[in-house]
Amino acid sequence: MGSIPAVAIAPTCPGPADSVNAATKGNATAVTWVPTKDSDCPSQYPILSDTETAHIQRLASAQPRLGAAAHRRFLQLRESAYEALVHDLPDAVEELTSAYRTTLHKAHLRHEGSSWAWSERSITLQTPHDRVTRHVIALLTSPHLGQLHQCEDAACGWVYLNTSPRRNRRWCSAADCGNRNRARRYYARHH
Repeated sequence: MGSIPAVAIAPTCPGPADSVNAATKGNATAVTWVPTKDSDCPSQYPILSDTETAHIQRLASAQPRLGAAAHRRFLQLRESAYEALVHDLPDAVEELTSAYRTTLHKAHLRHEGSSWAWSERSITLQTPHDRVTRHVIALLTSPHLGQLHQCEDAACGWVYLNTSPRRNRRWCSAADCGNRNRARRYYARHH
């Protein structure tokens, strides 16, 4: 997937966040969609720490209506990001730009090692949305945007950064989608 966290909002590794239905049942929050520091998907930059994830889940449990509203906003962000990143739709870009302006008002720059990074003043139900918004804008304004590719598996559609040397990668995961397609071709040739 490369090293741009914005792609993390589209499920890009196997696991419990691999379907929209899994993320929209019950009191699921936006944390269902974002990788944590201890995620089983090491190619993704973490958006939340495990401590932040647990805190946001507690907030959503204590305030289910607000948690559900934050989750809906996150899903809308996901759709807008997809439309902006994959289809270059100006309305989606404008929606992201507006969200970006809002998130900057709630954040401050914090020195981390040898650079500066955006940080929230407090962790809220909106934190996953705000962090991902900043990452999406960073990708939209990055030279890496040209590496964005959608998986060619008809049953998948995940988005990833194609960082292969010849830019000929076809699937989000050679182990999953790639194997499924190779098996399908093999079966078609031999049956």
